[in-house]
Amino acid sequence: MTIIRRSNAVGRSQSGAVLAITLIMLLLLTLIGVTSMQGTALEERMAGNVRDANLAFQAGEAGLRSGEALLAQLQERPDLQDTLCSAASPCPGVVVYAAGILPPDLHRPAENPAGWWAGAAFTYSEAMQAIPTLPRFLIEHRHFVRDNLNIGHEPVTGRDIYTVSTRATGQTADAQVVLQSTYSRRFD
Repeated sequence: MTIIRRSNAVGRSQSGAVLAITLIMLLLLTLIGVTSMQGTALEERMAGNVRDANLAFQAGEAGLRSGEALLAQLQERPDLQDTLCSAASPCPGVVVYAAGILPPDLHRPAENPAGWWAGAAFTYSEAMQAIPTLPRFLIEHRHFVRDNLNIGHEPVTGRDIYTVSTRATGQTADAQVVLQSTYSRRFD
């Protein structure tokens, strides 16, 4: 019986190319995994910010509805406040500001920080889950619209137009909204 021996010459000449290629492939897979994890973390932060903005918007809507409900409960036309209330000089009772008293840039939270709103506005009265800072709202009398153009001694009838403005935040103070609605009310 003849035994044929294979030569190990081929095995000895290998220089580890398979190991180098495997390490490069492993590095590429690691880079792909890290990149996808960063993308997932970014998407998670974006989803959290959208949720926070949505909570702020819902809190702002609740503040608007509260201001409108306050106007709906009034039995007679309110006296108009001609100066801004503040924490140092709070206004008594229901405050409806006269037209032109409130700053024109209410919609810019940077120019009107939370401290300004704290002194000049009403606080939403009901507790809200997931919102640490309750929304605040202001009521401003815009103008009176007559029902007709008759001139004489008859009583003037018409509607009062109000703007209700609210400032609200989400779970964090980073998500801020300022909303406004127009409300019409007849006091006859």
